[in-house]
Amino acid sequence: MPDQLLFASRWGLVVVLLLFAFLKKSLTTWILVSILFGVILGSDFPGVALSFQPLSQGFIKLIKTIVGPILFATLVYGIAGHSDLKQVGRMAWKSLLYFYTATTIALFIGLAAINITKAGVGIDASKYRIMICLKLQ
Repeated sequence: MPDQLLFASRWGLVVVLLLFAFLKKSLTTWILVSILFGVILGSDFPGVALSFQPLSQGFIKLIKTIVGPILFATLVYGIAGHSDLKQVGRMAWKSLLYFYTATTIALFIGLAAINITKAGVGIDASKYRIMICLKLQ
């Protein structure tokens, strides 16, 4: 297939998905469409995608800033909502068990995915270490 046809079909898909997200007005839909839009933009126009880097770094910093207070407020509200201290203790143990189980399963899924796909094999990491060191200075 010609490259121009693939290019046009990708951007046609982006337009259709943006219209769908606009009509649906769901946050989840907007997030998924935006991820796809970012992938296609980075693939077709890497220079333009790199110019959005300060925006993405600011977004990540905002997320890191808000996660702590939201988590703390949720825990305080959940504990304050229970009148029995025994019930809070049982809920804490169940939460810890769920956290450890979910984390272990996610770890094994990640390890299996990396070992099956062999992602990163053949990449010379020495070039990237130099770039990371230069960014840190």
